[in-house]
Amino acid sequence: MAKNGIDTPYDDAGFPGVAAFTASLTFAGGVVKAAPGRLFKVIVTTAFVGVGGLLSFYDNAAAAAAGTPLLTIPTAAGLVGAIFDVNLPAGVGIAAVNTSGLLSAGAVTVGYA
Repeated sequence: MAKNGIDTPYDDAGFPGVAAFTASLTFAGGVVKAAPGRLFKVIVTTAFVGVGGLLSFYDNAAAAAAGTPLLTIPTAAGLVGAIFDVNLPAGVGIAAVNTSGLLSAGAVTVGYA
């Protein structure tokens, strides 16, 4: 038996209590996970460009602005290195959408399970 075992906490739905996977998305958005899971962190890796732009994450298995909103990042908050600690369950899936249609650049890395 290992002396320093790795302990991974799980939530009530059986998902790890820490991000198990990462995905990179551009300002256009897309599906992060097309099944139930948990959105943990979103890190801005390329600054957002676009006046009044919004990148929104939804509890949805398709890249559409529908379902329960999990996070919305406005252009002003989309600076390189910004970290959003979300830690919310998604019963259907996790999708990101350029909801305003006004973002013209930017990228994020998403931590999820």
